[in-house]
Amino acid sequence: MQIDRWLLIIPAFITFFVILWLLISWFLAQSGGWAALARQFPASNHVTVPPPVSPLQAGEMNGCRYKGCLNIGVTPQGMFLSILFLFRFGHPPLLIPWSCLSPFHAEKALWMTVYTTTITGAGRDVRFTLYNKGLVDQLQGFIAHALAVGAQVPRA
Repeated sequence: MQIDRWLLIIPAFITFFVILWLLISWFLAQSGGWAALARQFPASNHVTVPPPVSPLQAGEMNGCRYKGCLNIGVTPQGMFLSILFLFRFGHPPLLIPWSCLSPFHAEKALWMTVYTTTITGAGRDVRFTLYNKGLVDQLQGFIAHALAVGAQVPRA
């Protein structure tokens, strides 16, 4: 009789944990701006993305932190963002055109420097922050080129 209860509690706990995990992931996508960006800048299945410039990076979107789970790639069309499989629910891959990224600027945060840009064209501006200077330097060159060419920001 006691064993039968445990046989019910274990699957119930696992189900509860999975549902809670998915809800939290979805909520973070909504509150951080990822969902809004996904509606405007979805990465189509036809986009060929070279291996990520930097896999498993840490970053922030409107204060929602993604520590060690961002994959960032560079394509001629824009910056490709995806998230580690375990956290992907509500976070489809993004392809943000270079023209929608403002130049990164450095900000001092306690003992470290963070690099912030603004992503425009998704109905609201999304503040995107990275911590890796080498990666930011690579991305900055593409953003500068898009600004020099005068690329138009796509609108919804």
